[in-house]
Amino acid sequence: MTGTTVAAGPAAPPTPAEARFVAEHPVLVAALAMLEQDAVERAIAADPADDQIRRLALDEARAIRALRARLAALGRPAPEPAKGPSPYA
Repeated sequence: MTGTTVAAGPAAPPTPAEARFVAEHPVLVAALAMLEQDAVERAIAADPADDQIRRLALDEARAIRALRARLAALGRPAPEPAKGPSPYA
């Protein structure tokens, strides 16, 4: 591989703006929608006696939904710290 460098340590977490950019990118949105629809359709079309195929397809759909939710959460700005002393201290 030429021209490719790999960072030695763990990557820094994305900023909310970076996460929103990725989560809202039209190509990613379309690809995830297509993959999720395919997984759900495979679960629906699977033989009713084949629990494993249905489970794996639905697990795939859940993973795609979890990825979307995680990207959305990373895209939200961090909550502002509370002002003043804590009433629980």
